[in-house]
Amino acid sequence: MVLALILVFTPQPLKNFLILLPKYLTYEHVIGTIVPKTETTGRDLEKLMEDICKDPEIYKNNVNENITKYGKKVWISWTNKAIKDDKGNLVGILSVGNDITKQRLATLKISESEDKFRTITEQSFIGIAILEDFKFKYVNQQFSDTLGYTPKEILKWKSKEFLKLMHPEDRERIMETAENIYYGKNDILADIQFRATKKTGEVIWLEIISKTIPFEDKIANLIATLDITEKKEVERLVLEENRKLVELNKMRKDIITRVSHELKTPLTSIYGASQILLKHFDGKIDEDVLKFIEIFHRGALRLKKLVENLIDASRIESGKLELNIKMDDLVKITKECVEEMSYLLDSRKLIVNLNLPDELEFNVDKIRLQQVITNLLSNAMKNTPISGKIYVNLVENHDYIDIQIKDKGVGITEKEKELLFEKFGKMERYGMDLGVDIEGSGLGLYISKEIVELHGGQILVESEGRNKGSTFTIRLY
Repeated sequence: MVLALILVFTPQPLKNFLILLPKYLTYEHVIGTIVPKTETTGRDLEKLMEDICKDPEIYKNNVNENITKYGKKVWISWTNKAIKDDKGNLVGILSVGNDITKQRLATLKISESEDKFRTITEQSFIGIAILEDFKFKYVNQQFSDTLGYTPKEILKWKSKEFLKLMHPEDRERIMETAENIYYGKNDILADIQFRATKKTGEVIWLEIISKTIPFEDKIANLIATLDITEKKEVERLVLEENRKLVELNKMRKDIITRVSHELKTPLTSIYGASQILLKHFDGKIDEDVLKFIEIFHRGALRLKKLVENLIDASRIESGKLELNIKMDDLVKITKECVEEMSYLLDSRKLIVNLNLPDELEFNVDKIRLQQVITNLLSNAMKNTPISGKIYVNLVENHDYIDIQIKDKGVGITEKEKELLFEKFGKMERYGMDLGVDIEGSGLGLYISKEIVELHGGQILVESEGRNKGSTFTIRLY
């Protein structure tokens, strides 16, 4: 709505406003009628009208609150022109106005919203900024504190001038990311991390989240920034410690491998020599000496197995344990394992019940599979009280073959099952008075599991708990 008023300096009665145009009004009639004495913003409009009447040239354009005939307050944008007589004396003012109430209210709402935004952001511990056309339009105090510049300094930066703060190694990546969001390829960017240089020259790590927003009738980016320098330092320390641990672990593996290989040769000699003495000189050696040789032989055998297990564990960790797969008879392999254990079975008065088919061919590494079966048999013997029974079954199914080794011994608890296949996951049973052999390195089941999995199979374990026996199954697919 366009309005036209002529303000004259001779009294004229005020009859209408915004209805009959133009109207000739005096200064006295304007205040309190179409113009309130005080604006809702608190501005003194009486003083404004007085100033306009004194020198309208200064107030060619002004915006103020007005009152309609019906008492409604509206906002008018006025353009004023002085009216002079032939002698150049000011005799009146021609004012043309445009109703901008809707725009004014919208502006006030935006202003209120901006005030709330600023109030919130200025209290935030996160740096917040608005970037338009790669130029900062707003930064909160935390943002400026993070970079070490004042808000005024940052707002004076030219377009893309902020790039000078970024570490050269990160600059190209961040600029590419910024352009992607600027040209609408991404609406939200999160977890963007880069290094920046503060005004003091200190290099810090920043993490930003950016979202496209409308700002002053344009598209801008709302950026939330967090200083993650301490977090990055912690991550660096963790990585460094982890690197050291990896190196130490490698050293440990190397030491175990080297020591194991160095021990293997003399132990093999000791074991072989004691075995020869027991086998060929029985009856020729004093009985008391013979007992010591037997102890010597058992100790050498235990150390020999431990060294072999350590070497195998090292090969597994380094991925160097290889299989020599070929077709072989599982029945024959199983029987040979039981026969090899006959001496120990007899010493503990254990009985093994075999339930095997006549023949069953399968692609396996014979030596490694024997190692697994022997280990499971050895465990069954250790966990079965003297004069107990062990059951060995070989079952052919449609899709797989099971080699089962079952005992009626001390059984396995749920907690113990968690440790079974862990490296050095030996179950401690000292002082439990279970009447079983508790010796072992804790590597046997770990190695057995790896060997079976290299065959493409798995080892299953079942036990209902303490003193209820257990069943270990080698399942080959």
